[in-house]
Amino acid sequence: MDVHEMIAWIVSGDTGISSKTIWAALMGVPYTIYDGRPADDIPYDTGDFGRCYRLVKRCDITKDELKEVVAVHKDWKPIIDNWDKLCSLYENNEDCYDLLDSLEKEVFKLRGLVEIRKGYWVDKDSALAIYNKDKKGK
Repeated sequence: MDVHEMIAWIVSGDTGISSKTIWAALMGVPYTIYDGRPADDIPYDTGDFGRCYRLVKRCDITKDELKEVVAVHKDWKPIIDNWDKLCSLYENNEDCYDLLDSLEKEVFKLRGLVEIRKGYWVDKDSALAIYNKDKKGK
């Protein structure tokens, strides 16, 4: 990894939450959003992935270094495990959305979320509260 390029990249404007997540994990700094919550989101579409891809290429980040992102953000494992497929799609000007979308379920499960209805994910405590409320209402 080229640390000088990493420093130049962060102020380049070609950034997004998912690419900044990679950057922060590799630079060993916390990355938070406005209210202090950790920002550790994955790429959700081709634009998001493109920013991640360009970061990795520009800064000579290796596949082994990408695995360090998983050490910090375990929910990135499906993304890093499929990195080569995503790169191939992106390099061939194909849409990455379908593959990224197919990985979301695994990502959300790694975050400890529960799908309470199709496409609607909540933390386990919220799911339990919703279940108990519904149960009392019957």
